[in-house]
Amino acid sequence: MELKTGSAESTLDDKGRVNIPVRFREQYQGELVVTCGREHCVWIMTPVVWEQFKQNILNSEMLTQEEKESLEYKHLYRAQKVDLDKAGRIAIPQHIREHANLS
Repeated sequence: MELKTGSAESTLDDKGRVNIPVRFREQYQGELVVTCGREHCVWIMTPVVWEQFKQNILNSEMLTQEEKESLEYKHLYRAQKVDLDKAGRIAIPQHIREHANLS
């Protein structure tokens, strides 16, 4: 599986939804996980990638307990599952929109 990375311009509609760019839709279908990224970013992952990401944090031997707890709070506890609709949109939860300063 090729990891899709990058950024794209998009608009947030009045219901808090954004379009997934066409170049990502083949990989991003059905259920996705969104969470707060670094700085003011939103991270969107497939369930498989999300599980790998989560396990990397939880099982890391290179992080102190305090660092693990900080990453768990910022990325894991605030994550939410969302569904890609037929129009290629996902709803970004309010707390994640606030983190990323999306309006």
